Amino acid sequence: MDEFVVQRFGGVYHLFAVNRRAGVSYFLQERRGDYKTWLSLDRAAAFLSGIGVSRFTVRFEDNKHAEKDDRGH
Repeated sequence: MDEFVVQRFGGVYHLFAVNRRAGVSYFLQERRGDYKTWLSLDRAAAFLSGIGVSRFTVRFEDNKHAEKDDRGH
């Protein structure tokens, strides 16, 4: 994966893994059929950290975005 994205939409957060070379993105879910949304950015970050992701992009509904890097925490 080239990038992990946390997208805020409708007051909740959705997680995506992006493969730019293939031109696809994947909606991350904890288990099959569980289309989980996270209610806080901290919980989304904790999930990504738990699967070994230390760097990701956060996008908000107004298309502003920021990069988050948890390395060193």
